[in-house]
Amino acid sequence: MAKRSGRQVVKVFEDAGISGAKGRDQRPGLDDMMKAVNAREFDMVASWSVDRLGRSLTDLLSILQGLHEKE
Repeated sequence: MAKRSGRQVVKVFEDAGISGAKGRDQRPGLDDMMKAVNAREFDMVASWSVDRLGRSLTDLLSILQGLHEKE
């Protein structure tokens, strides 16, 4: 997908074996991604599906707000 869009994958963040229902404090991959977003290490985040970012609506809204603030 990145290649077709003319983008470069800088880093892949994952929480293998950890439920998306857990909060950021229990998901080191998500926490690392949000720290990289705050440091502006890249200009785009891609996910296979929005439910991969978070299963809880409250957590998902918080993540999306954090991403939106760095636009």
